[in-house]
Amino acid sequence: YETSPASVVEAIARHEQVHPVRTLSDMRSRLGNGRRCLGFFHPSLPEKPLVFVHVALMPDLTGSMLEIRGSPPLLPEADARAAIFYSINATNPGLAGVDLGNALIKRAASLLAAEFPELETFSTLSPVPGFRSWLEVKAASPPPFALSDSELFGPHLAPFLSLLPSPPPASALSSLLSYLSPSPADRLSSPAAPPVLRPLLLRLLARYLCLERRRNRPVDGVAKFHLGNGAALRRLNWMADPSGRGMGQSYGMMVNYEYGGEGEVDGNRGRFGRGEVVRSEEVERHLE
Repeated sequence: YETSPASVVEAIARHEQVHPVRTLSDMRSRLGNGRRCLGFFHPSLPEKPLVFVHVALMPDLTGSMLEIRGSPPLLPEADARAAIFYSINATNPGLAGVDLGNALIKRAASLLAAEFPELETFSTLSPVPGFRSWLEVKAASPPPFALSDSELFGPHLAPFLSLLPSPPPASALSSLLSYLSPSPADRLSSPAAPPVLRPLLLRLLARYLCLERRRNRPVDGVAKFHLGNGAALRRLNWMADPSGRGMGQSYGMMVNYEYGGEGEVDGNRGRFGRGEVVRSEEVERHLE
């Protein structure tokens, strides 16, 4: 973890795409106590990493970007029990087909485990960039491509329909999207928000990540990357990123992909190769 020159820090700030850097103090907070940024470099490009990952050292698994990007952590680094990879970025479009991200996460986990032997959890806090657009496509899909209201909403259908005029003006999914527009942040964060919205959207997110497929693989690119590298879908997180970007992608929700030991990672990779989305019981309950 050598101190990097200003030119490297500038390159990292310029190529950060998952959580764009807003100010100089924002960048400093990502490199301060309890935080790391690790990257792969090529000798011919010593001032720009080919790929880099931001890591937060936390007391346990976290599901909130506000916890990671808020005030400087008071936790001594030696007391951390979880390493959270919350942003991974490539800087060169020409390397799009080269799987440097997987190698970087493995190397970063190895370095962190050596420095902090007490770490127990290695997990991401990942965006779900295609979720909201998937809902919009499903709402506009005609039969037989549309999913039934009961299939999508499950036990939350009746509580949601009770919020609408009778009979509902459109399909339940179209009605949900209209109900959340034009300001989903206000609808979802209000103290008066109907209780059904949280379990309903978490169910839809679980369905998108676990059941929606293309060529027997998840349609979400971030899910396909981490699950294909042997991670397991550990937890869905409500209001993890209430920023405009987070609301625009996934109504503020994010997920944890957890990397276990080498044997577990290899086993998960094999299960993914057979078409399985490896997930925790906690995630599975959202599908019931």
